[in-house]
Amino acid sequence: MRYLLLLLVSFPAWALQVQEMTILSPITGQKFDILGVPTEQQQAATDLADMGADEDGCRHTSGPSEYDYYVAVCPFTFFAALTNEWDQHSGRFREELPPDMKAWVLKTFNTDWQLDFNRAYSVFQQSARMQGQPIPERKDFVMGQTGIPLEKKYRLAIQCYEKRGARAVILGKIALTGAWALRARLNVPVGHQSLDGGYEEVNALIAREVKPGETFSLAKWLPAYRTIFADSSLTDEGYFIAGLTFFGLQLRD
Repeated sequence: MRYLLLLLVSFPAWALQVQEMTILSPITGQKFDILGVPTEQQQAATDLADMGADEDGCRHTSGPSEYDYYVAVCPFTFFAALTNEWDQHSGRFREELPPDMKAWVLKTFNTDWQLDFNRAYSVFQQSARMQGQPIPERKDFVMGQTGIPLEKKYRLAIQCYEKRGARAVILGKIALTGAWALRARLNVPVGHQSLDGGYEEVNALIAREVKPGETFSLAKWLPAYRTIFADSSLTDEGYFIAGLTFFGLQLRD
């Protein structure tokens, strides 16, 4: 547990880089793949907050959100921890878990894991059939990290850290980071070709208020999108884009 507080407070606001990592489950010893944030990032401190930072510290960026990659979940047991608890070179968990902790994980999360595994395998089967791809046997199928909802990752992590005896300040920080993760996720644009016209429509209006290359300012963007959503005559697609963006910015105010 000596690593935890350091890991939680030492992530600087560098330009986000993610790397593929193969790590080992501290419960079963099986390998699985994740995307993690490497500990060494050497770029400018403002890059992760090019869309501003909220008063409570939540950073927003036009690129991938850092908060999506801070927690890894073992797809064989649902044990969860901060990704930096695994050695990025060997893939091993830095701390040996005692037998009673392993037994607790297997007992506590078994039913939930079985349900999610069956659901994920069923979805994968359907997708593979549609694409004409081979279907692995159940014993060879591994749930991907993206198949586990973001809020569930943080909830599992809090449960595991609480069982491991983490201090209240650590549990609180993980919970806060999870809230940031969801807040940042709500500010990610929805991408679909049917919405292209809506984006063009709203962008043309916002361009009257915001100049190209101008630094993001919530105080300026929020009322601009409020006006567009409330006072403009838009298509259905335009209202959807303006309303979704306004809602995301309003959550940050």
